[in-house]
Amino acid sequence: IERLFGADGEDFARVVTVADELRATACGEAVTYVVNRNINYTNICTYSCGFCAFAKGRSARTLRGPGYDLDLAEIGGYRAQRSEVRAELGVGPEELIVGTIANFREQKDYPNLLGAIRLLADRGTAVRLLAIGQGPLEDEVRNLVRALGLDDRVSLTGHRPDAARLLAAADIFTLASKWEGLPVALMEALALGLPVVATRVGGLAEVLSDPDGALLV
Repeated sequence: IERLFGADGEDFARVVTVADELRATACGEAVTYVVNRNINYTNICTYSCGFCAFAKGRSARTLRGPGYDLDLAEIGGYRAQRSEVRAELGVGPEELIVGTIANFREQKDYPNLLGAIRLLADRGTAVRLLAIGQGPLEDEVRNLVRALGLDDRVSLTGHRPDAARLLAAADIFTLASKWEGLPVALMEALALGLPVVATRVGGLAEVLSDPDGALLV
């Protein structure tokens, strides 16, 4: 961890090497949590792929550089656009929108999330999943959506620079992650005042301590 914090943020290859060495002796969840929790999503490379939390931060020379800035007032203001955003998405007033901002990677456990949406649909809930993100497992996720018969219950938006604004259309925010640090998406959901259903992993349990606003499973 000491070597990881000392790695030069402009030397992406070195950062990856050190992180991989650390993962060889510690579980991936622990590494993700330690890195994300302590460096607050500092950008470690100049790429804009958006696949990782680091890509959302501002450029910094080292891992201890400036972190991710959240304008809570701006994000909270999106609540006033709820009806407008739901109309843009073609969402009916009776639909329960479960929103997530999660890229298509193993960590985010979309099979678990889609299985839960299928269960709700089978119980007669007018539910729709609003999934904002992109990633290498997109084809697998789309295939699973079709296999579960959820084509009319799942909206995959791809990468959206206005993700927080889209999330204002949701009634509930969810993360089905297998491991997490302290996700920016969670902070945005809380700024929007959304109740949260999430897995009890990493920093999620640390932040979501209010039983009135969150359910950890």
